[in-house]
Amino acid sequence: MTQYNPHSNAFGSPAPKSGMSVLKIILIIGSIFGLLFVAAIAGLVYFVMQLAVDSDTLETTVADDQVTSLELPSNWTDLRGADRNVDASLQYGNLFAETYAMILTESKSDFLQMFGADAQFGIDDYSELIVEGMADANFKLGAADPVTVNGLSGRRIRMTTELEGIPIVYLVTLIDGNNHFHQVHCWTMQSRETKNMPTLKKIADSFRER
Repeated sequence: MTQYNPHSNAFGSPAPKSGMSVLKIILIIGSIFGLLFVAAIAGLVYFVMQLAVDSDTLETTVADDQVTSLELPSNWTDLRGADRNVDASLQYGNLFAETYAMILTESKSDFLQMFGADAQFGIDDYSELIVEGMADANFKLGAADPVTVNGLSGRRIRMTTELEGIPIVYLVTLIDGNNHFHQVHCWTMQSRETKNMPTLKKIADSFRER
C-alpha cells in the first residue's frame, strides 16, 4: 500500500519545489513581455519608416495669401512657429523624410516703385537679384536654367549650403507670374538628394497661380 508522503505526488515521486515553479512562471512571463517589447519596437520602427517616405498621394495646398498653390504629399504638415520664414505664404514639409517646400511671393508693383514705372524688370532681372542675395548668404549656386511651370516663365537654380554643419541642397524655382514674382524653395539633406529630388521637382512643377 502506497503511503502518503507530503513531499511526494500521488504516485510517490518527489513533488516539485514551489521555488522552482515560481521561477519558471517568472521566466515565462519575462519571455512574454520580452516578445511584446520586441514586437512593439519593431512596430514603432516600421511606423517611423513609413513616415520617412513621402506619400504618393498629392493634395492641392493653397498658400495663406490665396494667390498660389502647390501639390504636396498628403503626409506633409504645415510648418508654423519659430522656424517658419516670416515672409512665406506657404511652408510645409515632412520632418521624418527631411523634405520641405516654401513659397515666397512679391508684388511686381514693388519693383516698379523701386526702379521706376518705366523700368523693364523681368524674370532675368528678378533672378539676378535673388542670386546675388543668396550668394551673399553663403549659398553655392548653379546655373539659372530656363523653365516653364504651368505656362509661366521661370528660372530654376540648384543651391547648396550648410545648416548647423549639415549639408543642405535647395531647388529654387523663380516664376514670372501675372502680377507677382514667386519663389518656390524645395530642400532636403544633401545626403538624401538622389532619393528626394524627384519628389521636390514634382512639387515645384505643380506650382499654380490662382
